[in-house]
Amino acid sequence: MKRNKKGWIKEEFRKDYITNAVKLAFRKHQLKHSKNWQKKYYAEEVTKLKLILTDLVSKIQQDISRG
Repeated sequence: MKRNKKGWIKEEFRKDYITNAVKLAFRKHQLKHSKNWQKKYYAEEVTKLKLILTDLVSKIQQDISRG
């Protein structure tokens, strides 16, 4: 698989993507198991992380198409 090979995407993107994807997974779990005021907080975090990941994927795609 390409993703197992070094250099499939730039290291700066890979680290950010993995970090934010893991955070998103944990926040979604926390949202599912939260109550009351916590639900709003975790829902906002999930939305924020999805936007960050969308932006990162866009940057990765642009970088790949350039080179």
